[in-house]
Amino acid sequence: MCSAKYTISELVSTPFNQLFQFGLGEKGKLTNFKTLIQLLILNYSYMKILLYTFLGFILLNTMKDCEKEGGDFKEYKLGETFEIMLNESVEIESENMIVTFSKKEESRCPMNTNCIRAGEAKATFDLLTKENKASVTVEAKGFCYEDDGSCGTSATANGLTVKLLNVYPYPGNPEAGKEDPVIAKIVVSK
Repeated sequence: MCSAKYTISELVSTPFNQLFQFGLGEKGKLTNFKTLIQLLILNYSYMKILLYTFLGFILLNTMKDCEKEGGDFKEYKLGETFEIMLNESVEIESENMIVTFSKKEESRCPMNTNCIRAGEAKATFDLLTKENKASVTVEAKGFCYEDDGSCGTSATANGLTVKLLNVYPYPGNPEAGKEDPVIAKIVVSK
């Protein structure tokens, strides 16, 4: 019959750096099976504590970074033309507003194709302030490749106007790759 040199409570109350000294006889060999089981239980308990501590540290550090930076938004000024990718958010500095390109519907006739109608690309933008959230949907005409404002429409919400200049890539464009991101070129103004 095997008997342990230490109880589980003695093992648990020892510092982590002494963990592997318990149950070791001469030349580092285990003295009995019970001690091995106790070491495994202790090791598992310490590992859980270390894991939870590590995860808590990561969570707190991440939350601290978010509060410090206020998010990873690019910042633009009213009246400034900028490009925004689908599902990307940007900040309009002077208005404390976050603009998100949240949805795109594509029905423009592809380049070098004969279609009955030109179609359009619809782009939806969410405008978020501390007080409220609004959405606007604007369109870019098919068979229109300019980005000077002649291809897109505008809409107003929260006292601001979103003018869509164009949506890229244009369907059927031989220069565009299949993995190119969807980008809208817009201007936000009062």
